[in-house]
Amino acid sequence: YATVEGFDMFTRFVSFSPDQKWFAGAAFDGKARLYDAETRELHGVFEGHTNNYVNCVRFSFDSKRVVTTSDDKTARVYDVAKSQHLGTLEGHTNAVNAAAFSPDGSRIATCSGDRTVRVWDASTFEQLAITTDLHSYYILSVDYSTSGKFLLTASCDKTSKVIDAATLQVRATLEGHSSYVNYAAWSADELWIATASDDRTVKIWNAQTYELRDTLGADVHPKPVRSVEFAANGKSIVTACGDGNVRVFEFP
Repeated sequence: YATVEGFDMFTRFVSFSPDQKWFAGAAFDGKARLYDAETRELHGVFEGHTNNYVNCVRFSFDSKRVVTTSDDKTARVYDVAKSQHLGTLEGHTNAVNAAAFSPDGSRIATCSGDRTVRVWDASTFEQLAITTDLHSYYILSVDYSTSGKFLLTASCDKTSKVIDAATLQVRATLEGHSSYVNYAAWSADELWIATASDDRTVKIWNAQTYELRDTLGADVHPKPVRSVEFAANGKSIVTACGDGNVRVFEFP
């Protein structure tokens, strides 16, 4: 392995670009940093947030832009090649915890401690839609499905929700965790959903029927599970646990 230097504070979130040329990290120093994935050299710094807590950094599907989110209640969009600020998404009334580009790159979804998901035009940065009465507590993650037809959220109200991306109407509520749901992820084929929780479990749901398929229990994870992802080939699941370990499970 290799250690990448350049971060001045705790790194909260990392992501690879879809074309695998870049990776970026969001840190608690008010900045996100962009690195060349091959050389691991620093390529650029995304600055401008007015709060030190940068919570998330995500690439567009064409790898040309990134969006960052912060406790300053905004999300900011940057050009990857030039590390240039393109626009700011303003409107949330609490920390913006996560953001995601739609697969076609035309929309950005954000979620916040204000309990809303907002959808923005990715070119004009205007707010297009906002959810109402979605979750009863902070929303911690949001992501588009591969097709772009659905959004998936995770919340401190112990639930995850599947939302129609066009209408923002709730299609299903995934209930069963006994504590905060920190993250929710789609499989690439949209057949499965995984949710990670402070209750130290990961739950796998059928994304067609919304029925619970399996639970990776607290006997596996001794601390809260912070995030979960499916492998691109759908044959494994990786989890990030508060004990500092990453675990890989065969699936299905």
